[in-house]
Amino acid sequence: TEKEVSKRESLYRELGDARNTAATAVLSRAALSETEPGARIDALLALRKIGGPEALKGILAALDAEKHKGVRIQVVNALGFFNIPEALAKLRDIARNDPDKDLRISAVMALSRLNDKQALNDNFTVETDTSVKLGIIDALGRVDGGEGELKKLKTKSKDAKMNERLDFYTGEKPKKAKKK
Repeated sequence: TEKEVSKRESLYRELGDARNTAATAVLSRAALSETEPGARIDALLALRKIGGPEALKGILAALDAEKHKGVRIQVVNALGFFNIPEALAKLRDIARNDPDKDLRISAVMALSRLNDKQALNDNFTVETDTSVKLGIIDALGRVDGGEGELKKLKTKSKDAKMNERLDFYTGEKPKKAKKK
């Protein structure tokens, strides 16, 4: 029933808030088997809060099994809290190869949380979707030392929207056309 689901969601949040590593297995199962997307998200968020290799395994398993787009976005977001090579590799792969642009945007934002300037810059070069490219610019605007990367991108872009966004982050004022 709805009341039972609500109780489980509350329990998952409490386990996450308590950073209870003993609950990792239970939360990993819940992230895979709960029928309601909200309950799966609460289990995933709890795993993210607990952290560590076992929690990461649960999150990666959920990513492989999950079909619901909103939950997948939350899984990708959760990976951005694990500065571990396995999580970085998965995020880089999603940012570059996932067919869903919203998941690619989530992945680049997660990569910004991990300060992965190189992956963001590389993705900008190969990305074809303007909204994802704008997301990459936003992500680079959040990373340490991202301003230098943004200035490099400015020289490569002929798109007015992107240049406007790049100007915002670099503090540069757009050049006005010369009067004749």
